[in-house]
Amino acid sequence: MSYKHLNTFERARIEIFYEQGNSIRAIAKKLDRSPSTISRELKRNSQRGCYTSEKSQESYNERRFNCGRIGKWSPDLADIINEKLELCLQFHNVTPVLNIAISLKLLISLLTGFPLATSIT
Repeated sequence: MSYKHLNTFERARIEIFYEQGNSIRAIAKKLDRSPSTISRELKRNSQRGCYTSEKSQESYNERRFNCGRIGKWSPDLADIINEKLELCLQFHNVTPVLNIAISLKLLISLLTGFPLATSIT
């Protein structure tokens, strides 16, 4: 079963039908949606018994923006990565004659602080 989020147009229709005094089941039937979808929408976005589609859409957009995984990125981590990358680049620029290639494993090892599992050849 696939799920579709309510769009702005549907929210506007819910607002109109709700103001006209239609029941949740009647609104759901007119929109070809489940009554529980309409009920949740009204419960989630009504303030003091008043439902507005614009505020509901704004709330929806805000919830969508704030959902999901919180990343581990921080300014401190960015500084550490930049420092280590600069060290790698300085090392690489100093020793081009030796043909030392900085492998992905070495770079990850330098960035994470974990030693390499295998030797570099």
